[in-house]
Amino acid sequence: MEHYESLKKQKHYHGGKGEKKVLSKLSELNDNYHIFMNRYIELNDWISYRGNKNLGSAQMDIVVVCKKWVFIIEVKNWSTKYFNNYREISPHEQVDRAGKILYKYLFEGWYNRNLVKKILLPIKNNIPYDSDFGAVYVCSLENLIPYIERQHEKLDDEDIAEIIDNLINK
Repeated sequence: MEHYESLKKQKHYHGGKGEKKVLSKLSELNDNYHIFMNRYIELNDWISYRGNKNLGSAQMDIVVVCKKWVFIIEVKNWSTKYFNNYREISPHEQVDRAGKILYKYLFEGWYNRNLVKKILLPIKNNIPYDSDFGAVYVCSLENLIPYIERQHEKLDDEDIAEIIDNLINK
């Protein structure tokens, strides 16, 4: 029990616990949905983000690949107090930046088809939508599956195979 209590104090314990909840929820999807955890992607060249050439890599909590879209999910299991006092890159910007990296990595040369949906999932439903990051959908765990399932198909089997291959062989 003492070892477990020390684990709970480690920095990534609550984040991992949140990601596990999301993975459990995503397991409700059928086998046509391909789920990747903790993907790190590094581009060959830096790209611009909001007018600055400053993006070269990103760590992604969860990537879901399906015929509908490629969904990138940033999971936050933060307390409201922690969120209100956090002064680094906002969770909205974090998933927005990672989504841009993922898009550049997977879809460069696909004629600017925007095929990445960016989702911020606060486990405690305590992080609001931020209009400065309008392309980032803030979603609850309960609404995750309905949100994904109601999207229209954009990709075919060949697209899916190529995307999966790129994510596996990154």
